[in-house]
Amino acid sequence: MKKKQKDSWFKSRIGEIKRNGIVVNLFALVPLIWSIALTLLILWGLNVAFSDPNWYLDNANSFVTKDFTLRNFVEAIQKFKQQVSDDQLGMRWVGYWEMTWNTVWYSVGCTVMRMLSTVCFAYAVARFEFPGRKFLYAFVILQMMLPIYGQTTANYSLLSKLGLVDNPGFLIGQGAGHGMYFLITAGAIR
Repeated sequence: MKKKQKDSWFKSRIGEIKRNGIVVNLFALVPLIWSIALTLLILWGLNVAFSDPNWYLDNANSFVTKDFTLRNFVEAIQKFKQQVSDDQLGMRWVGYWEMTWNTVWYSVGCTVMRMLSTVCFAYAVARFEFPGRKFLYAFVILQMMLPIYGQTTANYSLLSKLGLVDNPGFLIGQGAGHGMYFLITAGAIR
């Protein structure tokens, strides 16, 4: 029974290849070959990352290491430092763990602040009747239409002058409560 199902699947596949034509099938091979090549490169990179630093120089013909180690990662974390400017201390060195902590508090804090401010603002505009409600809704739509290309530099300059760069006080400026999320949230609440 299973052999009969396999034979019918192969016959239908061959019929599909004939119907589609050779060009369509060749174009279907391109993403397949590309994904296989990228997968092999990722596997090779992981193999080299978890092996001895000189292993790939000594074993050019071998693809898989036999001795896996985390030494490369430990050394990278210990040696990774970046010099940054600090308003109070001048130039200082920042290590891997401080950068990781900054990434965590920035991403989690910005997400929470934006979510809370958007939900509160959308709830107020969607549920309550007050003068200027329609103006606020129209202002959010207008603000979405304006380009933001020059905004980043001005925002960074303002936050730098206020001393809110590289500290959790930066999150105060993230509570905007507008944009597409406002429109979606206000529509859902309404």
